[in-house]
Amino acid sequence: MERVRALEVDFDAIAGDRMSPAIEDLNWQLEDFRLVTFAQQVAAKRPAGAGKVSEKKIRAALRKL
Repeated sequence: MERVRALEVDFDAIAGDRMSPAIEDLNWQLEDFRLVTFAQQVAAKRPAGAGKVSEKKIRAALRKL
């Protein structure tokens, strides 16, 4: 839970009230990460080729914003 919360805090600090396709996609990645972390039996449906979500990938995307 601490890992998820830390990502949420970082996302909020960087994204703020801005909206862009990259921020929207990252928001969905965070949602998928929550599912993977807390409800592993529930499969999140991401577009084909989107790949698996991970803390490492989310952190890399946050650095690009």
